[in-house]
Amino acid sequence: MKIRMLLALVMVLVSLLGVAYAQDINPCFSLSEEDCALIGEATLNTATYLDGVGSMTIDLDLSMAANDIPDSEPFSFDMTGSVDVVENTETQIGADVYGSFDVNVEAEGESEAITIEFWIVSDVLYFINPEDEGLYSVDLTQVLSESDLEDAIENPTEALGDELMSDSALEALTTLVTLPGLLDWNRDGDDFVFTIDFAALTDPNNQEALESLVEVVSETDPATGAQLESFLPLLPQLLESGTVNFTQGLNTELNIVDSYTLEANFVVATGMMMGDPQLPATTVDFLFSAGLGNFDGVEAPVAPEGATDITEEVVESLGGMFGSGE
Repeated sequence: MKIRMLLALVMVLVSLLGVAYAQDINPCFSLSEEDCALIGEATLNTATYLDGVGSMTIDLDLSMAANDIPDSEPFSFDMTGSVDVVENTETQIGADVYGSFDVNVEAEGESEAITIEFWIVSDVLYFINPEDEGLYSVDLTQVLSESDLEDAIENPTEALGDELMSDSALEALTTLVTLPGLLDWNRDGDDFVFTIDFAALTDPNNQEALESLVEVVSETDPATGAQLESFLPLLPQLLESGTVNFTQGLNTELNIVDSYTLEANFVVATGMMMGDPQLPATTVDFLFSAGLGNFDGVEAPVAPEGATDITEEVVESLGGMFGSGE
């Protein structure tokens, strides 16, 4: 079963490591050579293993929170649930799916909890609308054929109408990879954690390297270089701390990666931004995790009965976003 979207986060790591190789620096960072080879092999094995799996369960968790927001109540969003995926080669999508998620939102001093439940069976999406608890259906093959959404999915960079990464951005990334303290890779048990620590951007010892970054960008994009030159000196006053951790969980029995977690934590000096040093710093936290399991142990979902077909409404709505396939 080709579940390539589950491996998308790995590409962030791969691109950074690719730049590291090009710069003749240790792409394993703090990992031992043995651990580096281990996670590398497991990452490659994962794609091969998933291609041979007929069904699986994906446990998903998404959460976002912001606290100490000026003139606003704390905000939080939590979504937890799972998706059962069963290969179906007779369909255009290639799989039948059942998913259920519990969602909790707190904003402006109020909270709301809903449950999202959906099925994809034989290329038809069924879902329960939490607002009216009605069951609705959408023919996904019709949606794909009557809008440009299919092209947008298959050719995302073309749909965006621009390059995925400009030459100046690539050169800036190359410079950033060599910045001391910015990137690291460690092992904690069966977890391999790749870290981006934005404190390196505010470290006085790295100012010379950051000035070189501005020069590199300015050579190909003077406008962006000028913006960086103005912004970087302000960064220590605006960002108290910021880290991003990408964790791969190793399944030692199968020698694959069966869990992925992306976690970001930032502390923003809101008072400095708004001209009031008495204001507390704003904290922003983000977490996304996906765990893979129950391989070849999932039964195919059955389409619910009595759904109201809203395919035409969806096609019309998407037509305004992606154009018309006619």
